[in-house]
Amino acid sequence: MNLMDEFRSHRRPVAGTELAERLNVSIRTLYLDIASLRALGADIEDEPGVGYML
Repeated sequence: MNLMDEFRSHRRPVAGTELAERLNVSIRTLYLDIASLRALGADIEDEPGVGYML
C-alpha cells in the first residue's frame, strides 16, 4: 500500500531509484513489488529514463 500511496502523491513520473529510496527498499524489491501490483491489475506505466506513473 505504501507504494501505491507514493504513486498517488506524484502527478508526474517518478524514478525507480527515488521510489526505492523513499520506501527504504532495494531497487530489486521495488521492481518485484511493481510486477506484483501489475499482476493484480494496477495500471502502472513506465518509460525508460523517465520513471513510473500510476
